[in-house]
Amino acid sequence: MFSVDYKDRIIAKVADKACKKICRKTIRYLQGLKDDCLQSGDDTPLENIWDEVCVQIQGEMSNFWECIYLEEIRRVIFWEVADLEEEVKQAIWFQTTSGFYWDEDDEEEDGLLFDDDEIIEYIINDYLLREAGNWTNKRIEKYLE
Repeated sequence: MFSVDYKDRIIAKVADKACKKICRKTIRYLQGLKDDCLQSGDDTPLENIWDEVCVQIQGEMSNFWECIYLEEIRRVIFWEVADLEEEVKQAIWFQTTSGFYWDEDDEEEDGLLFDDDEIIEYIINDYLLREAGNWTNKRIEKYLE
């Protein structure tokens, strides 16, 4: 028989794999948003929205952070999460604070319990923004100088 710890590690691994995939897809999407989408000005060395997200996380957030950048990120991740199988959503949700403190007495009739909004925020905060904080290239370095 498997230990609870072993089961938790398997669930965490499934969640991590799905979150990393969503993070990569979101970054690629944001890298594709160029030119007329940029908020940093005409003379910016930044090339795409992902560059702008990175400099804001590594530097100072603009007034557009919540209403433009974060909303676009949430929208992209929402559609990625919507495509996940429910069991994968459950695995990711178990990694959130609510999922961690979940009690089996709270179990839904079908046995699956998760919150898409909590999953989205978890992916943003624990994956995407962490990646943005560590991401660098010549354009980002030049902008932050």
